[in-house]
Amino acid sequence: METITTDCVRLNAQASSKTEAVRLAGQLLVDAGYIAPGYIESMLKREAVANTFLGAGVAIPHGMVEDRHQIHHTGVAVVQFRDGVDWKDGDQAQLVVAIAAKSDEHIVLLRRLTRLMQAQGIENLIHTDDPQLMVRTLANESAQAAAIDLPEWQSSAHSDWILDYPNGLHARPATRWVETAKRFACDIRVYKAQEFADAKALTSLLSLGATRGDSLRLAASGPDSRRAVDALLDLVRSLSAEEKADAERARRNALVARRSTPEWLPEGKSQAIYGIGASPGLAVGKLVRHVSHQFDVPDSPGDVVADGEALEAALLAITAQLQTLEVQTSSRLGAAEAAIFAAQRELIADDQLLHEAMATILRGRGAAWA
Repeated sequence: METITTDCVRLNAQASSKTEAVRLAGQLLVDAGYIAPGYIESMLKREAVANTFLGAGVAIPHGMVEDRHQIHHTGVAVVQFRDGVDWKDGDQAQLVVAIAAKSDEHIVLLRRLTRLMQAQGIENLIHTDDPQLMVRTLANESAQAAAIDLPEWQSSAHSDWILDYPNGLHARPATRWVETAKRFACDIRVYKAQEFADAKALTSLLSLGATRGDSLRLAASGPDSRRAVDALLDLVRSLSAEEKADAERARRNALVARRSTPEWLPEGKSQAIYGIGASPGLAVGKLVRHVSHQFDVPDSPGDVVADGEALEAALLAITAQLQTLEVQTSSRLGAAEAAIFAAQRELIADDQLLHEAMATILRGRGAAWA
């Protein structure tokens, strides 16, 4: 099946809430045969724990990883809301791109959307009356960003490698790449065709949108270049077995879920209550109810220097908390499960994000809001 067709495009739609907008986009995927109806609830479950607003008027609702077994075929639905829909924290979504991806196909779409946002191409999609334009733009690699003149960069050493991670280069393995690259003083880049990323910056690596089968070049310039490339290559290869094991575990879970899916489903709307199996058999203990909260961060600007110091103190405190969580989770569940906390530490330590936060403070915003 095609990933996106005109049957999954709705122009100039209206919705009174984010929930209604997600349901509208999800129903397009259901009607086209891409997903089971239950996956819409999974998309709403994702909205309760994460903000899927991408920026520039674009939101990308998608379901939880554990619910991928409800995806029949990888597909995308696009709903245009010219008047906007309140998404979160005052953001207005004018283009809702619902994604149902069985593996890592969504990475390519995210890269196209990001390029469109950088080139201001999203505005064309927000106001178009042509569903074919929507399909052509999102289905083809025509959204390539214009080449940027960069100073010539000569590598001292390099090695080539074919990415074999089933789910592509996502946050957890990319964090390990960054940690290894930071051990060396030389500049290290990861190339994919004509694009490249700074191997010491997590957000830069993720922006490559590298998927399984992509040919990557690990290159370094400066002192210890050969050692740096060899160390990084050893690391990326060593992670392959772990990534494949994780993907196989997810596949088995999906098979179990499919076998346990009832053949009969009630007509009409039914309320679904989601949970996670805590243990096999009978478990007796205290029941704890988890309630999600949406934080409304106030914008309270103060003295620029004081706000900068407050931001730094908060980041140090969060880093310490994440380190503690990583150690505790590693001892209880293993290093693989704890790796997500290392990824979060890298994200809040990203130089580009820190610079943007400080620039926001200098423009008159409060530290918490920035």
